[in-house]
Amino acid sequence: KSVDGVGGSGFFKREGMAVFSIAYRLGAEGGFPENVRDCRNAVRFIRKNAARFNIDPERLLVTGGSAGGYLSLMVAMVPEDFEDSGPVPELAGTSAAVSGCFSYIAPTDFVRFWQQGPDDGVTRDGKMAFRGPDDAIPHDSRPRLRVLFHGVTPDTPEHVAIYQKLSPVGQVRADVPPMLVCDGEKDPIVPGVHGKALVEKLQAAGAKDVVYWMTPGGGHAFPGGDGFDRVLGDFLKRVVRR
Repeated sequence: KSVDGVGGSGFFKREGMAVFSIAYRLGAEGGFPENVRDCRNAVRFIRKNAARFNIDPERLLVTGGSAGGYLSLMVAMVPEDFEDSGPVPELAGTSAAVSGCFSYIAPTDFVRFWQQGPDDGVTRDGKMAFRGPDDAIPHDSRPRLRVLFHGVTPDTPEHVAIYQKLSPVGQVRADVPPMLVCDGEKDPIVPGVHGKALVEKLQAAGAKDVVYWMTPGGGHAFPGGDGFDRVLGDFLKRVVRR
């Protein structure tokens, strides 16, 4: 698959990094946790074939935005024995661990996303227009979540637990790899609190290397703003160019 659409691919190439684009199942043909498994198996495949690709298998960074940002977080955060049906037979015994994660504009809490969902816009003064669970908003995330969660909705404690387990905020622990998590200040699709809320939970849990960036005025797009290239460059140098 072409890497031309990978956010930041040009930046990564200039840094001398190999870039891979992962094709994962999403929607009715996939859902959770199948798409997480797809991405973890992709990491396993890359690691197993590191010599073929002339890369260091111990310096793998996972990155993505929006749905890809969510999956990047899950790949980085879940334990090796995460219940996603495990590796395909030919990749058994190969680790899906990564050295770091750069995630942007990603949903991190699906219970909150169910309740608040995408916003229908940004108010004139620049603040997010959060909606409640009963507001009539045309861009409703609920039908999509029903598909991704195979019909399960967070309407019982047991179902809430499923949503939490498949949310990055439900996989918080102190020993996660280094992470750069970014929000867009005016993102109308994923409210800007998602990345920040995750980072705060990680820091409270004792995670040692978690960096947060809010793109000033940013929407549902690749991060930017004065100083971001330096932040990303420093992160890459520390994590994969050591």
